[in-house]
Amino acid sequence: MKARLSRRLAVWVLLASVALLPFMPTGESLWMDEADTACYAAQPDFSHWLDLLRSGSDSTTQMPLCMAAFWVWGRAFGAGEWALRSINLLWGAAALLALFVAGRRLRLPWLPLGLAVHPFLWAYMNEARPYVMQIAAAAWLVAGMAVCLTGGEKSTRWAWIMAPAAVVIFGASMLGGVILAAAGLVLLVALARRRTWPAPGAWAALALGGILCLLLAWYYQQTLAAGNGGARLWPVGASNVAFAAYELLGFAGMGSGRLDLRAAAHDGGGLLVVALLRPYALALGALALAWLGVVLAALARPHRGSRGLALALTVAAGLAALFLFIAARIAGFPFWGRHLAPLLPFIVTAAMWAAAGLRGKALWRGTLPGLLIGLLLISSLLLRIAPRHRKEDNRASAGLASAAARAGARVWWSASTRTAAYYGLSLTALDAEPSNTICNAANLSVTIAPSVPPPDLVFVCKPDVFDGYGSLAAYLAAHAYRPASRLPGFVLWKRPVTTHP
Repeated sequence: MKARLSRRLAVWVLLASVALLPFMPTGESLWMDEADTACYAAQPDFSHWLDLLRSGSDSTTQMPLCMAAFWVWGRAFGAGEWALRSINLLWGAAALLALFVAGRRLRLPWLPLGLAVHPFLWAYMNEARPYVMQIAAAAWLVAGMAVCLTGGEKSTRWAWIMAPAAVVIFGASMLGGVILAAAGLVLLVALARRRTWPAPGAWAALALGGILCLLLAWYYQQTLAAGNGGARLWPVGASNVAFAAYELLGFAGMGSGRLDLRAAAHDGGGLLVVALLRPYALALGALALAWLGVVLAALARPHRGSRGLALALTVAAGLAALFLFIAARIAGFPFWGRHLAPLLPFIVTAAMWAAAGLRGKALWRGTLPGLLIGLLLISSLLLRIAPRHRKEDNRASAGLASAAARAGARVWWSASTRTAAYYGLSLTALDAEPSNTICNAANLSVTIAPSVPPPDLVFVCKPDVFDGYGSLAAYLAAHAYRPASRLPGFVLWKRPVTTHP
C-alpha cells in the first residue's frame, strides 16, 4: 500500500511539473543568438539548411543536431518567436520524465518538481537555443546513472539510456562533451570500485554511442580548424565562474536583470555588479541560506543507500565545470551559465537528495526541500514577470527604426544584422546616398564615418559586441548626440537640433 501511494504521489508530482512548462516560453523579441537559430529554422529545404551549416563561421555551426531539430520544427510550426521556443516543451517534458525515473530509484518523488521550478530552466525554456535539449539529454544521463548505481549495474538498461543521451547532448552542442567526459570518468571509477563491468549488451550500446560521438568529434574538429567559434569578448576568470554559479543555483530571478548585470560587469566590474544586486540582498540571502542548508544536510547524511550516486553526480558536475574552465582558459573563450546547462539535472538531483535527508520529525524533514522549492519558484516567477528581466528588444527597436526611416530620417543600426533581417529591416551600406535609409553601423569604421552624412537617429545595442573599438561612441560624443529613449538592451541616440540665428 505504501509503495502504491508513493508511486501515485510521484505521478502527480510529474503531472504538476509538466503543467508548469507552458508558462515558460513567451513570444517576446528574439535576441541575436536566437536570430541565428531562426535563420536555420527558416531554410526552405534540407539542402539550403546544409549549405548554411557548411558556410557558417560562428558557434551555431557547432550545434548540428539542435539546428536540425529547429529546422524540422520550423517546417511544421513556422519560425515565429513563440513557435521557435515551443520545441522546448518537448525537451522540458523529456527532462521531467527522466527525473521521474531517477526519483523512483532514489525514492525522491519530488525530484521532477525541483527541476520544474528552477529559474535556469525557466530562462532557457524561453530561448530558441540548444540548452533545454541538453538539459533533457543530461537528465537521461542522470536517470541512467541512477539505474546503474542503485543496483542495476549488471543490467543493460542503464547503457541503453545513457548512450542515446550522450549522442544527443554532444550533437546539440560541442560543449556537451565536457559533461560526457566528466560523467563517463565518474561512472568508470564507480564501477571499478564495485569491481563490476558492463554486460555484453551494455558494451554494445556504449560502443554504438561512442562511435557516433567520435563522428561528431571529427565534425567539430573540422569546424574548429576552419576558425568557427563564439565571440571572445571577455577575459576568462572568476567572473565567469561566479555568474555561472549565480545562474545554475537559481539566483537569476531574484537579482538584477541579465542585461544590467552584463553592462555593469563590462563597464564597471565587480563593484558595480555588487551595487546592482544590493537592493535584492534579502531575497538573495534567503536563497543562499537554503543552499547552505542543503550543503550541511548532505554532509550530515549517513554513508548508506544512495549516497554514492549523489556523490557521483556532484563530482561529475564539479569536474565538468572544471574541464570547461580549463578549456576556456586555453582557448580564450568566456563561458557563461548557459554553456554549463547540462549540469542542471545533476545539481538538482544532488540537492534534492541532500535536502530530503534531514532526520527527525516528518515536518522538519520536509522543511528544507519545501523551502528550496518555494524560493526557486519565486525566483522563476520574478524572472518571468519582472520588467528588469526582459530580453533585448530587437522587435520594438526595429519597428522604431523602420518608422523613422519612412518619415525621412537617416538611421544607423549598431546591433545584430540577423535580428534586423528577422524583423524586416533592410540595412544599407553606411555611405548610401538616400536620406531615408537604415545603415549598418556595427563596428563603425573611423575612416568612413567623417565622410558620410550624419544620422538623425542611432540604435545602439551591446557596444562591446557591435562597437568593439569604441568608434561609434567617440563619434556620438564628438557630435553631441544625446540619448532620446531606451528599450531593453538598446539606447536610441538622437542628433542635436541645430538652430540658426
